[in-house]
Amino acid sequence: MPHALWPLFDLVITTPRLEVRLPTDDELALLAPHANDSIFTNSASMPFVLNWPFLPSPDRQISLYQWHTSLRATWKPQAWNLSLVAFLDGQPIGNQAMEARNFGKLKTVETGSYIAAPWQRQGFGTEIRAAILELAFAELGAIEAHSAARIDNQASSGVSRKLGYVENGQRNTLFGDEAGRETLLLLTRANWMANRMPGVSISGIDRCRSWFGGNGESWQTA
Repeated sequence: MPHALWPLFDLVITTPRLEVRLPTDDELALLAPHANDSIFTNSASMPFVLNWPFLPSPDRQISLYQWHTSLRATWKPQAWNLSLVAFLDGQPIGNQAMEARNFGKLKTVETGSYIAAPWQRQGFGTEIRAAILELAFAELGAIEAHSAARIDNQASSGVSRKLGYVENGQRNTLFGDEAGRETLLLLTRANWMANRMPGVSISGIDRCRSWFGGNGESWQTA
């Protein structure tokens, strides 16, 4: 049954192995324990700009939960952050986010993601990124997508290269509370089409197109 007030809950992206969608509160509780030391708190390889991964448990898991739920309260067509969760056989295994400001005019998005430690190095990072790019380019009409990765995060950079991103400079930033340098990455619409991953499908988009600040039309390409 369609969700009456929040049609984004009906937006579902499927890849060859995954279902990517907004999580329920109970599903967030299943994902939270995987936000553990093995992925987040090694400062020598910390890949994330956010500070909450450094919090002790259970504050870290509670903060993850609060972050996801806060995005609903602040959503506007002019400024939004869609933070989806990837499910493998019903088990949440990671997060894929996409955000934009003034998307209706700029047609530009930024993405960020992680796969929890037990499911890393199995190609799932590529699948969830391909899922969100299908939404951005094929359904919403994006003209470019941006991402960034710590300069020594070879796994993230490898996913980007596989999907057609090119390096777009570097910058200094904080990873937790430590300074580091990250590579900026750019994916144009032409490069996305040339590297588009097959087997990705999207349902439930029609009722929520306007929520992203566009004109409500489909941008499906042949």
